[in-house]
Amino acid sequence: MMKKIQYYDRVLLRATNSTELSDDPEMCIQIVPAHEADAAAGRISVDAPVAKAALYRKAGDTIA
Repeated sequence: MMKKIQYYDRVLLRATNSTELSDDPEMCIQIVPAHEADAAAGRISVDAPVAKAALYRKAGDTIA
């Protein structure tokens, strides 16, 4: 069974649509409590929409 994404896990995000591709098609984020968030360091608040969408999903899941 695959582990679900929790606080402090690192998550790799990839574009699935060719129109979304850029020079850097992948981004690694870490989901943290709001008071530890630092976007420049890749630490995203649990309150951010992308974090809410990823939290408790399994590795390999697609988030729309």
